[in-house]
Amino acid sequence: MAPGAAPPPDGVAPLLAGLVPAQREAVLADDPVVCVLAGAGAGKTRVLTLRVARRIEDGSAHPTHVLVCTFSRRAADELRSRLWGLGAGSGVAAGTFHRTALRLIARHRADRGQPAPVVGDRRSIVAGLFRSDGGRRRTGTPKMSGSREIARLDAEIGWAKARLVAPVDYEARAVESGRRPGIAPGRVAELYDRYEAARRRRGVMDLDDLLWHCGDLLEEDPAFARAVRWWHRHLFVDEAQDMNGAQYRLLCLLAGEEPDLFVVGDPNQSVYGWNGADPGLLRRITDEFAGTRVVRLDANHRCSPQVVTAAAAALDLAAADRPVSTRDDGPPPRVVCLPTDAEEAAWVARQVWLAHRPGRRWSSMAVLARTNAQLDVMARALDAERVPNRIAGTDLGPASDVAGENGAGVATSSAVRDGGTGAGTGAGPDAGMDDAGTDDTAMDDAEPLDRARRRWERSGTPGGSGPRDLRDLRDLRDDDRVVLSTFHRAKGLQWPVVFLVGLADGTVPLVSARSRAARAEERRLLYVALTRAEDEVTCTWARHADADAAARGDTPRSACPWLEPLERAVEELSRSQAPPAAPQVAEHLARIRQLLPSGAPPGGGAEAP
Repeated sequence: MAPGAAPPPDGVAPLLAGLVPAQREAVLADDPVVCVLAGAGAGKTRVLTLRVARRIEDGSAHPTHVLVCTFSRRAADELRSRLWGLGAGSGVAAGTFHRTALRLIARHRADRGQPAPVVGDRRSIVAGLFRSDGGRRRTGTPKMSGSREIARLDAEIGWAKARLVAPVDYEARAVESGRRPGIAPGRVAELYDRYEAARRRRGVMDLDDLLWHCGDLLEEDPAFARAVRWWHRHLFVDEAQDMNGAQYRLLCLLAGEEPDLFVVGDPNQSVYGWNGADPGLLRRITDEFAGTRVVRLDANHRCSPQVVTAAAAALDLAAADRPVSTRDDGPPPRVVCLPTDAEEAAWVARQVWLAHRPGRRWSSMAVLARTNAQLDVMARALDAERVPNRIAGTDLGPASDVAGENGAGVATSSAVRDGGTGAGTGAGPDAGMDDAGTDDTAMDDAEPLDRARRRWERSGTPGGSGPRDLRDLRDLRDDDRVVLSTFHRAKGLQWPVVFLVGLADGTVPLVSARSRAARAEERRLLYVALTRAEDEVTCTWARHADADAAARGDTPRSACPWLEPLERAVEELSRSQAPPAAPQVAEHLARIRQLLPSGAPPGGGAEAP
């Protein structure tokens, strides 16, 4: 509390218990616009929900006028759960930007006697374009080429809409941005225009249209905009580094000229570039909203000092920007190179088995990989070691929570229903490398997840039968099983023990990440993965894909380029944590003997030599 400031009301004081000074500042600040820049493990969501509860408690905000936005269904569920736990959930609107946009569009239409909006599956409409255009496809195309072209076009339309780029402007913007979608930009622009016409004929919108159209309504209907700003007068945004251009525009329109805005985020954890996320948008808030108060949370309350040091080194954070851990010391991170992918998977599986000891549950450990295909290999290796495991469902990825909105008339895509990345988000982020040479857009992840589902259906892991569908996979969150997840889906989660596998150059970063922006995001993604570990983290990679490649003398892989600074940091940590040299040990023992009763050996057992 600032010197001379009045003490908080009685009902607010309990909310502040246990907060560090910077967290208290963020919760109590009375500035109209507050931007909290907080690193991994700094308690971003805790601070946001406590601020909502504080403002409701002291009467500076009424719950029915509070709107909290985030970027995934899981994050929205977490927000609502925390708010209810603080007694601040009743009346507060909390959900994704997509859910907010859908609700506002539905309200605008209802007020005018129009039907509720219908959200359609963009992928199915795109597929229809290719079917109707079959005569123009190149001859001799393999069977899979059609699905890949559909995925690429879906991703490009998502890329454009997240940045508010219309079909007529796509080609110029794509060339300017260095896009390499595997389809000629002019052809994408033509198909994008045809997609828009087909979508309108069906009377549907995709998820990206919700953001764009809601923004248009607020711009074009002043009376509606005034009503929305009056109703949602207190705005809160969690994980603001994940905003794309369409979401940022909607946020600015909701805030209006007299904003009451609180945002929290970490530019170093912006990893959804495929969905248009731009960490620069978080920084723009301080420039475009006059009088913004910036609060920095630099303490990491999740990870040990050793994990924090290694993660900061991998990201090459300047000394002034490196977070400080509030945790006790843990073991130094390990970096291990194995001969082949199979040997790497077997070694990691064995280490997981060895790490399971009394007091440590299987579910306290996670194996994280860049792509879904790598998880399938790890699952087989863990099965061979009889380690119970589960592949995290797609609900851990960025997805809208528009499904099930009351009265919205939503016809959501199968991707949304199954917890996927959603109809409006384009291709998934972690399926693997595109051998056709895309830039920063990875391919669709449905096929590897289907393989995972079939594996579970064929036979259960030790101790239980396999779930029958992806919903059952999600229901296993509380089961005592090692979690297998991609880096992206692990964001926002944490485990005491984490293994990062497959850290060879070409996978981390992906070979398709050619642009500077794409490589920077891959580096941030590694940082996110490292900071999922509370106590212990092990990084592994393999020199060859298989034994045949090694026998042929194929050029071996290189390690992920960001492992080198991490290894240097680990070496320094190991030296600083090295046991005392022999003379120091003897000196310590002599001192201990002086404090002990005559004849009593140190430790009550056999005397140390």
